[in-house]
Amino acid sequence: MKKLLVLIFSLIVSVNSYANDICYADIPYDSSQMLDPKMLASTGTFPGKEIKWEELLTVCNVGDVVSMMLTDYSGSQSFEDLEKNGIALMDTQFFIQRYCDLRETVIINNFALVCRLVELRKQK
Repeated sequence: MKKLLVLIFSLIVSVNSYANDICYADIPYDSSQMLDPKMLASTGTFPGKEIKWEELLTVCNVGDVVSMMLTDYSGSQSFEDLEKNGIALMDTQFFIQRYCDLRETVIINNFALVCRLVELRKQK
């Protein structure tokens, strides 16, 4: 866990050398996410502001570097369980498809990534 946090921090610092700001998106992992997807977003203040998925750019700006992580606040899923979890992978893929510049995305695992934000891509 300590190595993962060091890796995330170093990626944020290296990518942020030409970024506007660092933005954090913490996605709560639970079954209600499928019906009413929400996340906690902030630019450094914790806890973040609870927003709907499509509202990330009300907290962060296009061009910001975002650190996205899924978190199981219930404690029923360990990091190892999230790594193997198909729903966690789908949430990560959905976030990348909607918000990330694919040229500047670093996927750490199924539940954590760092990328540069782009305009929200609409689903067809």
